[in-house]
Amino acid sequence: MTTWLRKKQAQLPGVSVSVRQVSQARSVAEQRLYEAVARAGARADPSLAPALAELPVVPESQWVLELERLDTPPRKSTGTAMVRGMERVEAISAYAPGGVNLSPVPVNRPRRR
Repeated sequence: MTTWLRKKQAQLPGVSVSVRQVSQARSVAEQRLYEAVARAGARADPSLAPALAELPVVPESQWVLELERLDTPPRKSTGTAMVRGMERVEAISAYAPGGVNLSPVPVNRPRRR
């Protein structure tokens, strides 16, 4: 934002104002992105929304969220870790219907780590 404003020779706001404006713009963009993906998912597979709603719930037999478990990649390259990784891929693919067009989603959007 600062670089863009400098190129336009505009007066720079304070740091806290810039941070707040960028944060608000990101929140709006994330909400639009979420709604677009939710609409595409609902059109492709009506059973997808209830399945995704279950992800932020901790199952009784586990200590972590299912979403967190699916989001955590294997840390080692042992055979057991690779088997768990493949099981993770299989579980994730159950949530990804083939009819959802995610091409409008920027490639770097899911990789926020």
